[in-house]
Amino acid sequence: MTISRDRFELALQRLNYPDWDKFERLASTFLASEFDNVRSMAAPSGDGGRDSELFNQEGELNVAFQFSVTGEWGAKIRATMKRLEENFSEVRELIYLTNQTIGAKGDAVKREMSKKGVSLDIRDITWFLDRANLDTNRSAAAEQLAIAMVDPLLSAKGLAPKPKSVFSPSEAQTALFYLEMQREDEESGKNLTRSCFDALVKAALAGTNRDNRASRQEIYERVVRFLPRYEVHQLKPFIDSALLRLKKNAISEWANGSEYHLSHDEAVSIKDRAARLLLMQSALEADVRDIVAASESIVISDLTRFTECVQAVIEKYFVSRGDEFVKSLSSDIDIVLHDDDLRSAISSTAPSGLVGGRNQSEFIRTACISLMNNPSDATRNYLRILSDSYTLFAFLSETPDVQKATNKLFRQGELWLDTSVLLPVIAETTAPTDDRPFTGMFEQLSKASAKMYVTPGVIEEVRHHLEICVMKSRSEQWFGGVPFVYTKYILNGGQSGKFASWIERFMGSYDPLRDLEDYFERMNIYVENPGPEDLVSPDLVRSIYSYWQEVHGNRRRDKGAMNHTSDLLARHDAENCITVIGERKKNRQRSGLGHSCWWLTLDTAAYKLKDKLDRDIWKEIGFSPVISLDYMMKYLAFGPARDRITSSEASTSRIFTTSLRDAIPPELLAAAEKVRELNGGMPENLIQRKIRDTLDRERERIGEIHQNGGEELDISVLI
Repeated sequence: MTISRDRFELALQRLNYPDWDKFERLASTFLASEFDNVRSMAAPSGDGGRDSELFNQEGELNVAFQFSVTGEWGAKIRATMKRLEENFSEVRELIYLTNQTIGAKGDAVKREMSKKGVSLDIRDITWFLDRANLDTNRSAAAEQLAIAMVDPLLSAKGLAPKPKSVFSPSEAQTALFYLEMQREDEESGKNLTRSCFDALVKAALAGTNRDNRASRQEIYERVVRFLPRYEVHQLKPFIDSALLRLKKNAISEWANGSEYHLSHDEAVSIKDRAARLLLMQSALEADVRDIVAASESIVISDLTRFTECVQAVIEKYFVSRGDEFVKSLSSDIDIVLHDDDLRSAISSTAPSGLVGGRNQSEFIRTACISLMNNPSDATRNYLRILSDSYTLFAFLSETPDVQKATNKLFRQGELWLDTSVLLPVIAETTAPTDDRPFTGMFEQLSKASAKMYVTPGVIEEVRHHLEICVMKSRSEQWFGGVPFVYTKYILNGGQSGKFASWIERFMGSYDPLRDLEDYFERMNIYVENPGPEDLVSPDLVRSIYSYWQEVHGNRRRDKGAMNHTSDLLARHDAENCITVIGERKKNRQRSGLGHSCWWLTLDTAAYKLKDKLDRDIWKEIGFSPVISLDYMMKYLAFGPARDRITSSEASTSRIFTTSLRDAIPPELLAAAEKVRELNGGMPENLIQRKIRDTLDRERERIGEIHQNGGEELDISVLI
C-alpha cells in the first residue's frame, strides 16, 4: 500500500488541536519504525513537558519526544524545554514532531537549545512526507489519517465544494471541479472538446463503483444537468465518444455498454488529483493571510470570510473574462477592454463589513491584484487552472464543440508592438526569473511562431524613455512622476547610483538605437518600417491621425510639452494602427479573432478608437486592430499553437495592465525603497506586497487621486 504525497500532505495540513490524538497516533507509528522502546505519555491535560518519551535500558530519560500541531511552534518548543529542565534535567535530546512547515526557520531555536546542552531535532511536515511509503506501517498510518481528514472533504459526488462559489448549483460546481482536475493533469496539446467531455463524463460517474453503476441514459441526463442549455440529442455524440475513449482505462463497461462505473484506479487517481487542487487552494488562502499580515492599519473582522471573499471575487473576474473571450470568438464581435471588471466583481460579490481601517473595495482590489501578480508557486498554478477552467466552461456554455470554436483563432500571428509593451521587458530584467510576465509572453509567442515587429519610431520612444531614466538617476531634484523603467528598477532592489551602468546592457551612448534593435532581435522582435498608407482610404488615415493627435495633445497639454512631441507620438501610434489595417486588407484575412495581424498595446486610448471615429469610417476597419495582453495569453492557452508551449507557461491569470499605471511621485518611491531595506530577508513576493501596501497607504495620506488601474494609461511616465 502506498499513499500519494499530495493526499498525505493535505491530511497533515488539516490537522489542528481537536485532531491532536490523530497526530499522536501517526507520529508514534512513524517513530516505532526507528525506535523500539517509545512509550507514549501524551495527554492533552499535561505531561510534564512530554507528549511521548523514550527510556534507555537503565531507566534514565535522556531523549524526549514532543508531538504538536500548533502553528506557534517556537513558543511551544521553548515552553517544553523549560518544563523538561524543571522535571527531567537529564534530557539531552528533544525530538519535536509537528505537521507544520518549519525548515530553516527552526535554526535559531536549535541554537538556543544547544547553548543549554540539549540537541533539538525538528521533524516537520517534510519529514513525514519523505517517509510515508518507506514501510507498510507508516503508509498504513498515513492512509488512515487521509481517510479521516481528507475523504470527508469529498461529497458522495466526489466534489470538494468551494466555500463560496460563483456557481451556486451543485451540478455546475461538480462539472467545474472535474474540468479543473482535467486541466491540471493533461497535455496542453490535447483536443479541447475531447478533454472537456472526458471530464464531464467522469463527473457524471462520480461516486460509482461495480456495485453502484450508472446507465448510459443516466450519464446523458447528468451531463445535460451540467450544461442545461442543451438537449440530450445535442450532447449525445460527444458523450458517446468520451465513453468509448474512457473505457480503455478510466471506466468499466457492463452489459454491452448499457452501464458504466469508474475504475478503481481512476477513483483513486481522482482522490489524488482532488488533493492536489485542494493543496493549491490552501496555498491561495495562505497567500491571502500573508497579504493581510503585511497590511498595516487594516482590521479584518473575519479572516476566513475575507479569504473566501477574495477567492470568490477572483473567480467572478475569471468568469467575466472567459465569457468575453468566448463571445468575441463565437460571435465575431470586437474585443473589449473592461478596466472595471475587477471592481464589478467586488461590488457584486463582497459583503459589507469585512474590512476596517481602509476603503473595503479598494483593499479587496489591492489584495486581488497582489495575489494574481505576486503569487506563490502553488497559487500561480492554481490561478492558471481556475482561469482556464472557467474559460472552458464558458466555451461549453456557448458550444459543445470547443475545439471547433478555437480553431477559428489565428494560427500564425503577425504582431506590431508599441512602447507600452516593450518597456516592461526591460524593466522586469531586475525581477526574479519566475516573475517576468512580459518576457515570458514574448518567449511563448516566439514558440508559437508569431512574427513580432516594431517600427523605428517605437525604438526611438524606448531610447528617449531610457535617457530620461538616466537623467532621473543623476538628478538630485526631480519634479513630476518618476519614469517607468527607473521606478521598476528601484522597486526591484536596484541602486540609483548604478542605474546608468545597468542601462548599458540594453544600449550604449554611441549608437543606442542599433543597440536596442539588437537587444529586441534576440527576443525575435524585429524592426520593420510601417506599411504603406495607400492600402487604406485617405479619409480613414486622416481620421486615425486626428484621433491620436487629440489624445497626445490632451495628455501633454498641462505638462508644458512641445507640440512636436505630441505630433511625433501621435504619428507612431497611427502608423501601428494603419499598418495592421492595411495588412488585413492586403491579405484579405478572416474576421474576428481569426485575423492574424494585430496591434499589441497597453494604451487604453487604442481601445476607444471605435467610439471616437465616425461610424461610416469605422466600417472600413470592420474589426478592432488592437488585441489586449490577457486575450493574447488566452490565445496561447487555447489556440492552435498551444501544443508548442507547456501549460505552466500559458498563464492567463495575471493582470498585466496594472504595472504601467503607477505614476509614482519621488516621495512615494523613497517610501518604497525603505520598505525593501527593512524587509531584505523576506521572499520577493512578500516584499512586493509590502511595497504595494505602502504605496497605497502613502497615496491616501498625501491625497493622491491616481489609483492603480483606475485611469487611462499615463504616457508621461513612459515617454
